[in-house]
Amino acid sequence: MPTDATALPEGPLIPAEEVPFLQSGLAMGASSCDAALRPSTGRVLACRISADRRRFTAILCASRCPDLLRDIRATGKLAVISCQVGINRSLQLKGTDAHIGAIEPQDLGLLAAQTSAFAADVVHYDALPEEMIRAYIHFEVHDLVAVSFTPAAVFLQTPGPAAGTLIA
Repeated sequence: MPTDATALPEGPLIPAEEVPFLQSGLAMGASSCDAALRPSTGRVLACRISADRRRFTAILCASRCPDLLRDIRATGKLAVISCQVGINRSLQLKGTDAHIGAIEPQDLGLLAAQTSAFAADVVHYDALPEEMIRAYIHFEVHDLVAVSFTPAAVFLQTPGPAAGTLIA
């Protein structure tokens, strides 16, 4: 049992029932800030959750979010919002130990599945042409980065009276 007050709690940090939701092809965004608290943002294409549910990895296009990546390198802070298109079910994960690395081979399969599911939802709910959505989520493999962090908090952010409720 860790005795250091800053040590992580025992057990998983991402609720098991939320893993399928988080990896189902959601509208996802990431944000951080610099030392002066100026925000930076980026579009998350897909995510990976470790088997022990203690690490969340956001996959982004580096060229589309240089300020976000700069701020993560400087502060380690990251918040990710995940929202299901059409019904607005939303979760937010926050952490302070984010680091940037290369994608892993398995991430290409996650990207294909999650971006396809996202595109299908947007086409269905927003009646936008699939070509438009595919252009929005297009990526070049050489431009992808993986940003991993330990969620220190997970919040329900679905609009309504329970928004902001800490769930983990």
